[in-house]
Amino acid sequence: MGGISYEEALGRASAEHAVDTNDVRETATYWVFSVRGIGCCGVLVEKMTGKLVELGSDTSIDDWVWAYEQGLFEEPPRDLVVV
Repeated sequence: MGGISYEEALGRASAEHAVDTNDVRETATYWVFSVRGIGCCGVLVEKMTGKLVELGSDTSIDDWVWAYEQGLFEEPPRDLVVV
């Protein structure tokens, strides 16, 4: 199957941020850990690759997850224009 375990993902997230273990979300492809800190409301860890994606703080975790699911974190970077 491949990928990383929940414990490995938590370890990666905790190494960089103060993770709130009472607020963890899971989907089929990633975990989202809420964090306490300035400039970051959470981190997303991909299950297959272990890639850690930091979520900013200027909006909700739901908005950041939506942006991730729309591919706005993929390379090359994209701009979201609100009109």
